[in-house]
Amino acid sequence: FVQRLCPDAAAIKEFTRHTHLTIDFQGNRSPLCCPELRGVFSGLGFEPQSLDHLARIYLVTLQALALSTRMIVARLRDHGVNVSRLVVCGGLGHSELFLQ
Repeated sequence: FVQRLCPDAAAIKEFTRHTHLTIDFQGNRSPLCCPELRGVFSGLGFEPQSLDHLARIYLVTLQALALSTRMIVARLRDHGVNVSRLVVCGGLGHSELFLQ
């Protein structure tokens, strides 16, 4: 459904442009090491609970996880760690969208 709704990166960017998520609902352990951080979901409205609404939440969550992963890898590289491979396990390992 999501791939039909947003077939490419430009469509995803447009579809999610007003919805944002920081994923630190239980603090941040890596790379910021700040247990006091809290997550935020912004841009949600009172629209009816539809497949489009669920798809938007799903895509924004994927974006937040991907950007968080990128931030961790960047911090490792900044400290001289050569990251040449990532192993993804769990359900997101089956998501072609996340693995991009």
